Amino acid sequence: MKIKADRFRLLFLLMVLMLSGSAYAQLPGLSQFWLAPQTNTPAALTGSDYAQFSSHYRRQAISEDLGYHSYVLSGSLPLYYKEGNRFGTAGLSLLHDRSGQFGLLTTNGLMASFSYETRLSTQHHLVGGLQAGYFNRGINWSKVRTDAQWQHGVYDPNAGVGENWTPERSGVLVINAGIGYHRLNQAGQNQLRIHLGASNLSKSSFDHLEGDREEPLPLGLTFFTDYVAYRNEYYELIPMLRWQWEAGLGDLHTGIMLKRALKAGGVEDNHLGLAILYSGQQTAIFSLQLIQPTFLFAIGYDLALGEAAPATRNAVEASLGWRFNRASSGK
Repeated sequence: MKIKADRFRLLFLLMVLMLSGSAYAQLPGLSQFWLAPQTNTPAALTGSDYAQFSSHYRRQAISEDLGYHSYVLSGSLPLYYKEGNRFGTAGLSLLHDRSGQFGLLTTNGLMASFSYETRLSTQHHLVGGLQAGYFNRGINWSKVRTDAQWQHGVYDPNAGVGENWTPERSGVLVINAGIGYHRLNQAGQNQLRIHLGASNLSKSSFDHLEGDREEPLPLGLTFFTDYVAYRNEYYELIPMLRWQWEAGLGDLHTGIMLKRALKAGGVEDNHLGLAILYSGQQTAIFSLQLIQPTFLFAIGYDLALGEAAPATRNAVEASLGWRFNRASSGK
């Protein structure tokens, strides 16, 4: 029997909302926190002296044709007012997400970010960040399959769906903010970093995807901290903690990263890093990153360890970027 348009709309939207928890949650912060700071908290843009352009991909699969595909293009540029004095960092990100069966629900976004750094002393820095984003989402009805497209038991993608569906899209403006504290050692290297970010301070809502019903975006909170417990010329050992909260649900990640310098002189700008974290939602998170003065590459995988783990926890992630050091290039 042919699928009815109104009934399909309702069932599909209910399915997407149950899977994602919220529309904004389809574009999650990437697990490699410092490689994609604009997807986590804008204050984290001050984490490096490098200008960076990077691309990121994350796939959270529930089944072969059901899940989330998130794409991010991101650029950041440290800003200086005189030699060696950085007062902030500007960033811009483009986001695209496809979710639901066959990518029926699409979300596109543009985010502009700025972070400001205040030096209390040579070792103690405070940072703050503000981010404005515009997100537009809609349902791609061309991805829908109906009985009218099956001819004698064979699917024909060129056949008509037998329904008249009107494309529906909705856009919102979202405001995010973040604050942070960095403590440096005597050599000017990061020793302790603490960050807190809040998303959707504007309390925005998508509308008209299903009649006059609004879909409010929830307030989200992200807390992150890491500490260099051991450091020498070739190695750094860094315990870390990350907590996310959205729509009444929280998720705590705790773990450790080991960085190995690829040449003598320190690991910050030239290393191979391996991170292992555990989530309270019965998930292990693995991340491998290669950081060089001119490029970065990272892969990650979320592995569900128990039946209580969310279905979307089996996720793969990849990042590739180009970078150059503004602090040593004359600004």
